[in-house]
Amino acid sequence: MAANHKSNSAGTFPVIFLMIILFSAKNISAQQIINARSIDKMVTAIDRQNSWTKTDTIPLELSLEGGFAVFYHKEGQLQKIAATYYGETYREEKIYYLSGRKLLFVLEKTYHYNYPITYDSADLKAVHSNEEPDLKRSTVLKQKNYFSNGHLFRKIDETGAVITNHLKADENKLIHDFNNISRINNSL
Repeated sequence: MAANHKSNSAGTFPVIFLMIILFSAKNISAQQIINARSIDKMVTAIDRQNSWTKTDTIPLELSLEGGFAVFYHKEGQLQKIAATYYGETYREEKIYYLSGRKLLFVLEKTYHYNYPITYDSADLKAVHSNEEPDLKRSTVLKQKNYFSNGHLFRKIDETGAVITNHLKADENKLIHDFNNISRINNSL
């Protein structure tokens, strides 16, 4: 009988341990949702500002087709950078929101055109298409990136799905891009 009891308690430990891990994961996820909602409110407050004390528009040469960035300041503090990059087959927009000197949120939108912007009627005829290039027919990919203490903790795509893979690589790329743009304007 004692051996049977020992066997049951040994089998119970992994179940309890698994339940603790699942409960902790749910709490972390719930905290991330609360943090994301708080960040959404901060971003909305920044976007509602209509009295920027300073804005700078600077050309970007970080893509082959060029682009530009607009830096938004309020009372000497950089709060937002809106960068647009152009390519032959796409347009990419990244809006960086800051809290103090750290990234708070990055909204990424990528528009993939139905044809390269350089196509004219002769090019369309050469590819046997009666269709005209139309920006309204672009495929749009949208991602929301939430940061806390300099780290990407949540990423959501255009469908509302939470993206959990490659967060560290995405964090590194977003921070790298942000640092490149910040250096151009010496804003930080």
